Amino acid sequence: MKVIKLNSVGCVINQKGIIYPELKKGGFDKKSGFHVNEINNNEFFEKCNKKDLQIIEKYYRSKNGTYKNL
Repeated sequence: MKVIKLNSVGCVINQKGIIYPELKKGGFDKKSGFHVNEINNNEFFEKCNKKDLQIIEKYYRSKNGTYKNL
């Protein structure tokens, strides 16, 4: 599975927009994935740096089908 690191939040995101937490020993937790649209608070987004937000924005869609203004 191809993933992109989100360094500012210690996670990775795959091509389907599923975010997985990185493990301290390397790799990521494949059992703890969730779609970026399932994030219910802004705390996660506030911790992201600009580069990571640009990556996430490709996968995050609001209910009306447009990209959410993060």
